[in-house]
Amino acid sequence: MKYINLLFISGLLSFNASAYPEYSQFKNHRSIFYVADVKDKTVEKFINELNQNKCLLDERDIKTLVVTRNGFKLPNHMFNQQQIENMLKSYNLGDGNHIGILIGKDGKEKHRWSGDLDWSSLMLLIDDMPLRKAEMAKKKSHCVI
Repeated sequence: MKYINLLFISGLLSFNASAYPEYSQFKNHRSIFYVADVKDKTVEKFINELNQNKCLLDERDIKTLVVTRNGFKLPNHMFNQQQIENMLKSYNLGDGNHIGILIGKDGKEKHRWSGDLDWSSLMLLIDDMPLRKAEMAKKKSHCVI
């Protein structure tokens, strides 16, 4: 029974981690990884913008991870501190504040920005990607702008 529970827990951990590039060869969604030194007004603004753009993010199959170097993370249950440190190293985020990265379903970095994000430009960038074009051909938008 302990062995079955261990397999189940291990499967859940690998499922959660597999959504982010450095933990899996195959990705099931796009990711936005946003990093700051502390949770300040700029981070709060970004989180509010995530909520405002939820339909557009969901439609484009984008999951987000917001972290600060002093320990804040959203969602707060997804990764431990060592995993976050590994991601920071993987994406060369040792220095800098308020940096965002768009990661494609292929696990490659597609766009990087610092400071405020132009959401319209980001959505157009994603919509111009070949995989996203194929997704749009299969399913019409349900988001109201």
